[in-house]
Amino acid sequence: MFRPTIEIERYGLIEKYFQRIDNRGNAKRAYRLRVPDRYLPKGQVFVRESDRLVGELSWSDYSSNQTNEFNLGEDPDIQYFETIQLNSRRQAYEANGYRFILSTYTINLYLINNKKRSMNIEYRLKFSSQDNLTLKENTNDSLLQIDGSILNGIFQLNANDEQEFKFTFETQ
Repeated sequence: MFRPTIEIERYGLIEKYFQRIDNRGNAKRAYRLRVPDRYLPKGQVFVRESDRLVGELSWSDYSSNQTNEFNLGEDPDIQYFETIQLNSRRQAYEANGYRFILSTYTINLYLINNKKRSMNIEYRLKFSSQDNLTLKENTNDSLLQIDGSILNGIFQLNANDEQEFKFTFETQ
């Protein structure tokens, strides 16, 4: 039986579409597998952390130097709260005379790590359109970036830690 030992990065994942209402929930228990130099055939995979089984999944064939992300449900120890505030709305015009509305929002993001170890949290806020998505005010450490129609951020929380992040963006 083929039983390779491979490295998997563990992180909390908050991935959702932007909604104009306050949100709360738990991060997903996410993993990133990087296949260094060998082919991995499809099959059943058992994921263990500290010699404890945390999940099982099936995956397809992976060639060397390929990256795969997967999650095993919600993590009750990592929580988030978002408060959304509409700051302003204004009309804008394109060169062809097309009129549209730009709205500016501020998000207060509260992250809570109840684990006894530090965790990386990846935050992905998706928008239905990438037209006119602009980050107006970033977090204190400039932890957020825009990638097309997604606002991405990576936050590190210490064990039993709570942190607040505030940012402002404009979208159509």
